Amino acid sequence: LLLLSLPFMACQEDNDAPTLPDLNIYLDRFEEEARQRGYDLELSDVDVAYVDEIEINGNTFCGWGYSNFNNSGTRRIEISTANSCGWMERSDIERENFFFHEIGHAFFNRSHDESRLCDGSPLSIMNFTDTWNTYEEEEERAYYISELIDRMAALDQCIDYERGWVNDSVFYQFTP
Repeated sequence: LLLLSLPFMACQEDNDAPTLPDLNIYLDRFEEEARQRGYDLELSDVDVAYVDEIEINGNTFCGWGYSNFNNSGTRRIEISTANSCGWMERSDIERENFFFHEIGHAFFNRSHDESRLCDGSPLSIMNFTDTWNTYEEEEERAYYISELIDRMAALDQCIDYERGWVNDSVFYQFTP
């Protein structure tokens, strides 16, 4: 009787395991956000995939946005399922923050930007420090998505020039 019940118990355990959300949800969500801002972005060609681990140059990452995956011309976003990244434990808004950051790399070919606003918050979702928690409130979300699509959205913000004039992606420093 015990041997006959083992396969049933094994199946029961699998049903209780959390399932990974379809990453295309975040691509669709970003396309809709862009459309609401007057941009018609086509992200269907961006490949998205879960991977066990992302290791690049000896460093481990929780996600990576490739603008040219393996020199194939393919834009690709990989999300690590490693326990240390905690993708399944994150809230939907944290996943969105992180995924939209990776869209910045893969689709817009943006690099990290550690510039800060006057209140100390990141200038851009492309910051490396607050990748999971750049925004939570709807007003912040609207700004960061707009800035990701069009960097000029930051022009009306108070930027702390002393923190990172050289790193600022919106304004440039003249060096003689």
